[in-house]
Amino acid sequence: MALQLKNKVKEEKPEVEKGKKGKYKRKRNVFGKRLTRFGLIGLIVGLIIAFAIIKVTFTLTQNKRQKKIDEDLVQVNAKIDEYRTELGKKQDSYANVGELIATLPTSFDQQATSLDLDRMIILSGLSESSSNIRKIVEVSTLPVESSVSTVKAVQISFVLYGKVDDVESALKFMNYLTDYSHENFYYIEKFNYTEDRSIFKRSSLDLTIYTFYNDVELKPVETNTDTNTQTK
Repeated sequence: MALQLKNKVKEEKPEVEKGKKGKYKRKRNVFGKRLTRFGLIGLIVGLIIAFAIIKVTFTLTQNKRQKKIDEDLVQVNAKIDEYRTELGKKQDSYANVGELIATLPTSFDQQATSLDLDRMIILSGLSESSSNIRKIVEVSTLPVESSVSTVKAVQISFVLYGKVDDVESALKFMNYLTDYSHENFYYIEKFNYTEDRSIFKRSSLDLTIYTFYNDVELKPVETNTDTNTQTK
């Protein structure tokens, strides 16, 4: 019996063995799983390879997307430049506001002007910023020449939002402004069209425009109410 126990002890492999310097190395972890030297190295190599593949794939995708964005922005800028040229020609024909004196209202109606702008914004398919409040300020200096001292200007600044690649809605709104078929006369001093494709994924149109009125007091038309006639 003692001989069998002695042989059994010899057959059992120790859970730890000595290293080169006499230090013991564990062959199983605390959970009883056998430790392998090459398993951990293989895992690290696999993770490095997977990370490299993901990075290369992501880079190629981003480069392809950026190329598409750059091509789209070139087309957008071309449309904007074309519209700036057309707008300049159109507004040059009304460089002197005095020429429009007969069509200007005699006072500024802020409520009517706001409703007029709201209508054009809705028709164009854009929406106004809720964070940037529309600013309406009466100014003493006109943005264009005027030979009539009674002509006054009101500056209006606001921001409109649209979808990405929706420059047509922005141009449609500005065409409404320069249509001159409505009651007010609008003059576009500046506009900036930009697109945010990374965070908000929208386009924005930053505008500064002017509207005008002729600050005069119209005299009421006098009518002759005396119908009596004298006869000799």
